[in-house]
Amino acid sequence: MRIFLQERISAITHELLPKILPSTKEYLAFQILEAVFEALDDNLPQLLLSIDLHRVVVEEIEAMHPKEVEALFYSFASIYFRELINYGFGFGVVFGLAMDVFFARNISIFLKIIIQNSLKNLIFEKSLKKV
Repeated sequence: MRIFLQERISAITHELLPKILPSTKEYLAFQILEAVFEALDDNLPQLLLSIDLHRVVVEEIEAMHPKEVEALFYSFASIYFRELINYGFGFGVVFGLAMDVFFARNISIFLKIIIQNSLKNLIFEKSLKKV
């Protein structure tokens, strides 16, 4: 029955369309578009709320190949990754040099203290042995 109706509607449409004036077609198209947009305006928020976007996104990402996920991620995040790398390099150089200078200075002081204490202990032990 459905196929029969579709065939009849198609046949009638092909017969009638050439007979309809272009201004009438434009008016009907405008009215149909207005009705569609009005229906969307009324029902789109409810329609969007009924979709579980989190589940859909998770399922789609799980179904993707890792290379596709990487390409997708880099398509919108590559700018941020480039900046993170640059900041990491800059901060790494600054903090690395600061730590290097700090450790070099403190290690030399630490070694000097150890050597002085060792010498004091040796001198003290020698003085105890003499007594």
